[in-house]
Amino acid sequence: MSKSGNKKSTETSFNQSYTELLQKKDLLIALDEYTKGLIKEKKGGLSITDIDVDHIVLDTETLDIKEKIYTIKDPLAVAYSLYLKFKQKFDFKISKDFESSFSFMCKVESEIETYHQRSLLSIVKKQLWKIIIFQSYKEFNEDFHKFIKNRNKENIELNAFCEAYGELLPELHIDIDIFKVNMDHLETLNNPEKGLYIFLTPIYQGIKKKCLIDNDFGIKLFEKITKEKVDDCHTILILTPVLYDSIGYGFYEKHLEPLLALKKHTHNIFGGLTNIDNITKKEAQLFLQIYDHYKSDTPLLPHILLLLFAIINADSFPGKKSYVESCFTRINENINREDGSRTILASLSRLDVMYLSQIKNLLTGIISQPYFDLENYSHFIQQLFWHHKSVGLHKCFLKATATATPFKKFPKALKSIVQDVDLKEFDKMLVRLLTDDKAAFRFIAQDIVEHLSLQTAYSFSCDLLDFPPLTLYKLWVSLTERYREPHSVIPTLLPLLQSSSETVRGSLIWKLEEYTEHYGGHLIEVLEKHLDTTDSEHQQILSRIQSYMEDYYKENIDIKHGIKEFDPWETHPELLRSFNQTFGKNFSEMLHEGIDKNSFLGAFTGGSKTKLAKGGGWKLSGRKEITPLGNYGSNLIISRFYLIDPNKWDLELATTNRTDWDKKDFKAIETLIKHES
Repeated sequence: MSKSGNKKSTETSFNQSYTELLQKKDLLIALDEYTKGLIKEKKGGLSITDIDVDHIVLDTETLDIKEKIYTIKDPLAVAYSLYLKFKQKFDFKISKDFESSFSFMCKVESEIETYHQRSLLSIVKKQLWKIIIFQSYKEFNEDFHKFIKNRNKENIELNAFCEAYGELLPELHIDIDIFKVNMDHLETLNNPEKGLYIFLTPIYQGIKKKCLIDNDFGIKLFEKITKEKVDDCHTILILTPVLYDSIGYGFYEKHLEPLLALKKHTHNIFGGLTNIDNITKKEAQLFLQIYDHYKSDTPLLPHILLLLFAIINADSFPGKKSYVESCFTRINENINREDGSRTILASLSRLDVMYLSQIKNLLTGIISQPYFDLENYSHFIQQLFWHHKSVGLHKCFLKATATATPFKKFPKALKSIVQDVDLKEFDKMLVRLLTDDKAAFRFIAQDIVEHLSLQTAYSFSCDLLDFPPLTLYKLWVSLTERYREPHSVIPTLLPLLQSSSETVRGSLIWKLEEYTEHYGGHLIEVLEKHLDTTDSEHQQILSRIQSYMEDYYKENIDIKHGIKEFDPWETHPELLRSFNQTFGKNFSEMLHEGIDKNSFLGAFTGGSKTKLAKGGGWKLSGRKEITPLGNYGSNLIISRFYLIDPNKWDLELATTNRTDWDKKDFKAIETLIKHES
């Protein structure tokens, strides 16, 4: 039984608009000068200084004036006027042979491509195509079969035709058999895997509109398609929801259920059912039954999972809550199945925020699976955080990732997930991870801070002084664990010098002193740049650190100068030369590989191939122009202890970074803080 029957479209048809336009002789005459001007000036638009149009063109809102420029309000009228001009220019006469009409339109498009501001005529071009298609249909009963049949991979430029043809479909009464053959050929041509792409979406939209107006057309087309053995027809995916919405559950009983029993077109039918507009208790029961019946069929798993998500995303209906709970229970049963994991992750981004708890559980569950790899699933993670900005979800994701794959570098592509979040709340969460006892949590947070510090040291949006003194102490310990170059980490920690805790301030100053052992004057430069040198307290801090550095260098480094026995070039020149050649080569390769993968500096250090062009300039691969030769460079600052003994340095750093903190590690600090006056 039909739910709504055939519907009449409330939209004004192209036929009606076109017929009414042809009767407006005065308007078309008045518009003549404007379209002549477009062709003469080769412009997509004209200004009031170019031409003075007749008032009727403005009174009928065919054109409007904005900032002294004529803008097109009625693209069909302008398109018809241009059509008449181009007919004369290219000596074209419409005929039974649509191939000639297509050639004419290709000439028109090529002509418009040479116009200045041609984008202003994009909507007019579509109307030109509609005029040609509609006139061919009306005057010669064109069904476009011969034209479409003659298309092949050599002359596949059909997007403009398909867009206009699709929008006109509800008004074209083409024989159902011919229409089906046309669609079969277009879908065969559309093969993105082989680099052949046709924009068929407008045609699918046209089929939907036509089915809403004429259910019989939709049913006949559905029956003809499903009688064939071909099991990969996208049109079924389009027809299923629109016919179910129009006819109701009876469509499933009469047309879909028998096909499912024969295991024909199953994935397209399930895909279509997920897109029906009005899901009620009846559909919820049906979808759960389908899931329970097919859940062991691995190839169908993604499609039946989408049915469960369709229930969750449906508008409210009596008893929906219990159905939603049943859906989440069933979805959870599948997180250990890799075949459905991508479908689950992709669907999480479309869930309402009211299901945030379930989203966290499913996300954590998938990340914990052996098959999960962050690089391979990064697109779905990005999509999830594009839709959900909850800092709680970020925290859940980061902790789950650190637990599942501890001490693994965070993918560069995923570091964009921190965009568009509440920065204050995100930074509070980041501080808590940086000061967590678990080394894996600190590692992933340090990775994020390191990424955010590529250009300049990261500045927390939240007030660090709001955190307890022990947390602030742990923060500077955490952020200096990797001994990153001073300019990228020290400015981040300087606000801690304003802490009310003497322990926090004193310990940070001690750490800054120790940092000079690694980076010497580089640290002093950073402090001079970021400390207020007019502040007496800051002057004292800077003086103290500088004095420490000078004493340390005097006692441990400068003293060695002039003593030949301490100079390896004097004692073992051959060994040192051999070592430098071997180690230098390996280190250089390692360094460049790291920069290429993890840094914007890759653009300068080999990420892009460069050629020195004749005439004193640089020619970048893939570009024609020559950039005048200039100076650019990059500095990579490394701790002096790394250069002294790289292997020992790596081992000690790895041990420190991967060791969980124990409560007793900070017992002395807690005591000091507790006894501060």
